[in-house]
Amino acid sequence: MHKIFGFSGGGYDAVRIVQLGDEIEADHAGLSPADIFETSDEWRHKVVDDVVVSPADAAPVLDLWNALAAGDHSRCHIPLHGFELISHGRSVFTVAICFQCNSAHIGGRLATERWRSFNAQNRQAIAFRAALDRFFPKS
Repeated sequence: MHKIFGFSGGGYDAVRIVQLGDEIEADHAGLSPADIFETSDEWRHKVVDDVVVSPADAAPVLDLWNALAAGDHSRCHIPLHGFELISHGRSVFTVAICFQCNSAHIGGRLATERWRSFNAQNRQAIAFRAALDRFFPKS
């Protein structure tokens, strides 16, 4: 199993890669749990598309997440990408990523960090975004 930035460890048996849409208010009537990507009680986004893959298939994404260089975070945080680690059908670690403001909001019961700032212009971040986008060729 990968050592993952911000994750305390423990097992996971699947990785959900998501494309995100608008932020959702606390009252999200009419949306199924699969349509909501939540990193905390205050941060929820609508899922535009998602795919669940094995840890082995997600390894390039997780490796690039670990390799992100530190950077300065702006304040917009409008994430369009994310991933979550799933253990026995339950989310244990979530990351909502905004490449515009160089930030990732981290959540879940096994998260050890809440935010990560990175340099979205360096080659690792560009490769990270491309690795996420590869799961959605129709977009």
